[in-house]
Amino acid sequence: MKRFVYRKVLLATTVLFACALSGCSTFNAFEQRSDLGLRHRSHAPRGVNVVRGKPRPIVDGLGRVFGIPNRIALGDPRVDNHSISYETEQQVAQYLRDQQLDSVLVRANQYDPVGEWRRMVANKNIRPVWKLTMGNYNLLKYTLLPGRITGGDWYNPYSQTLNLYSDVAPLAVSSAAYAQDVQTRVNPGAYAALKEIPGVGLRHETTATKLAIDWYAQRYPDQLQSAEDVLYPNYSASWGGQIGAFLPYGEVIGRLAGGLAGRAANAVRK
Repeated sequence: MKRFVYRKVLLATTVLFACALSGCSTFNAFEQRSDLGLRHRSHAPRGVNVVRGKPRPIVDGLGRVFGIPNRIALGDPRVDNHSISYETEQQVAQYLRDQQLDSVLVRANQYDPVGEWRRMVANKNIRPVWKLTMGNYNLLKYTLLPGRITGGDWYNPYSQTLNLYSDVAPLAVSSAAYAQDVQTRVNPGAYAALKEIPGVGLRHETTATKLAIDWYAQRYPDQLQSAEDVLYPNYSASWGGQIGAFLPYGEVIGRLAGGLAGRAANAVRK
């Protein structure tokens, strides 16, 4: 009974926020119903769930336009290209399997708000107070600002979902490393909430980047250099973005400046 009431409260809260911000129309956004049936494990290692969104040329083309600043920042045309290869899928799935993160679902360029809500409600690792607050906040961002357009690989700890929009394995692995970091915490909900605070979230970025680099050094030492070539600029871009978040449009500009600085540091390091 309590579980039923809790689900109803979560749903009501989400719908009320969505209606207030979008006129009750956003939940019918493009592709939601089309992607609900696209659930397959593709070529991921056993025990890792990966689902792919159906190709949408117009939507994904718009997403590639939105991804131009991030591609410039990291200097890689595969960033936010909304076309994830099976090689990238395999590598991030291997990381999840190595860390025994079988509860994490990988969404490769997929949009599914209803599925995200269901996963958030079913997630027993996060306390209800964090689901009702930060969980719903992240769900609204996911719904109103679809990654199919805005891009940016990221892990949602409230639904235990890894969202991928770039065909860059190290970026995917870094997001998976954040999942590992969150799930080792005594209070993962509170820890994840701190990441939303500009400046404080840099600790999370530092840990995830280090975990990803260490994994490459052990599992794929021949790919370590190429991984560092994208992870260091991405880490620097995160610094710039969080510092710039205090200014209007500062996050985008800061991330661009930070990424370029990271690329320059990479060039000197070599």
